[in-house]
Amino acid sequence: MDVLKLLFCVLSLCSCFTRIETSSRVQLHKIIQSVNVVLNESTTLQVVAPNMRRPVVWRCDNHRYECDGICTNSSDFKVTQSGNASTLWIRRVTKDCLSWKFCDYNRNIGNIDLNINDNGALCVSATLLTEIPNMKRPVVWKYMNYKYECDRTCANGPEYRVTHKGNVSTLWIRNVTKERLDWKFEDDNLNYRKFDLKINSLTKAETYNITQNESAVLGGSTTLLINVPKLERIIVWKNKHRNLECDTTCYDYEDYTVNHINDISTVSIRNISESDFSWSFCDKNHCSPDFSLAIKGDTSGASSLRASLSPSIRIITGVTKYTFVKVAATILCFFYLLDVI
Repeated sequence: MDVLKLLFCVLSLCSCFTRIETSSRVQLHKIIQSVNVVLNESTTLQVVAPNMRRPVVWRCDNHRYECDGICTNSSDFKVTQSGNASTLWIRRVTKDCLSWKFCDYNRNIGNIDLNINDNGALCVSATLLTEIPNMKRPVVWKYMNYKYECDRTCANGPEYRVTHKGNVSTLWIRNVTKERLDWKFEDDNLNYRKFDLKINSLTKAETYNITQNESAVLGGSTTLLINVPKLERIIVWKNKHRNLECDTTCYDYEDYTVNHINDISTVSIRNISESDFSWSFCDKNHCSPDFSLAIKGDTSGASSLRASLSPSIRIITGVTKYTFVKVAATILCFFYLLDVI
């Protein structure tokens, strides 16, 4: 009987050290991105790892998207997990969130810096117009596989808008890109037009400079201003997650208020968060360079540090609990053996 107990204790000791060794091992895996990632468009990231175990966490800076009992499933980010594969869908890729990291409970990790194809953005808007006798809906403006239509309703997004009145149809483009200069128009009467955009001058964009009334603090308030001759609506102020417009009406909701009077446009920001650190501005014709908010003091914050470390803390805690029990059992076995011997 004592021999059996001795054998049990030896096996417990071996199991303990084996568990400690395997639990501390980190496995690095490759994250795969969708082909041809484009700013302001969607993409999907995927990682495959043997023995993947929930919770899994996708992280960019202080933004975390998890899959445990339930998975992140918002309009901007979705996490799915099937077996040993985890995917993150991103609705709108931004410059502020290009470096992503992944980890799971079994210490499988991965990281990726997204390769961006910006399509040669020119920071210039354009309006295409065609007038055709007996024009008939539906009308379609096309660039390759991109289509913007006007039938019972018209395309009316933040980047492309179609309007149609009588025999006249127009397409407004927020930001012209080098790779999308050739456009085609068709209507239901088989009328056809082709447009080759030619960009003559971009000097005006250089005058679109944003100013800030005073340095700000997290949780505080500030106002950004731009003053440009002949400023023309549609106006958009953009941060990391929002497009704040001013067209027939101006955005005034929650923590943001947009105003536009003559050649001056402002956005008032209340309860400043980390998503407010970078801004850009566009009117109907041009866009500004990116503007970084001036922030007083340290912006890292203890909570940000906790957020970035918590996946590792959870993993280590789980390993520690398991190891503590095994070590305790081994110590008891050791003292028991002393007594037996």
